Amino acid sequence: MHIICPDLDFHIEQFKNAIFDEENFNNKWSNFSHGVAGLYGWQRECDIDNKDIRTIYWDVHKSGYNKEIMYFYLSRNRFVDIDIKTVDKWHLVAVAFKN
Repeated sequence: MHIICPDLDFHIEQFKNAIFDEENFNNKWSNFSHGVAGLYGWQRECDIDNKDIRTIYWDVHKSGYNKEIMYFYLSRNRFVDIDIKTVDKWHLVAVAFKN
């Protein structure tokens, strides 16, 4: 299995350090905007009333992981040779194999 997802620890720190104002809301890479997007996704093209929701509902985070919880869930479900790395400061990349 190959998983790429946001690193929840990174985005929680961003959120905790955010300044919640208009300037930071409008700056995509501010702790405010990027921190919130890291937790919930950018929520682009997410009109749930659209009949084509299966193909356009994307960039919405339904769960969050850090290295420890991802390792726990993978090993609990009998995955082995689990390797989890942080990439670009805010992504977790995990590779694991089913036992």
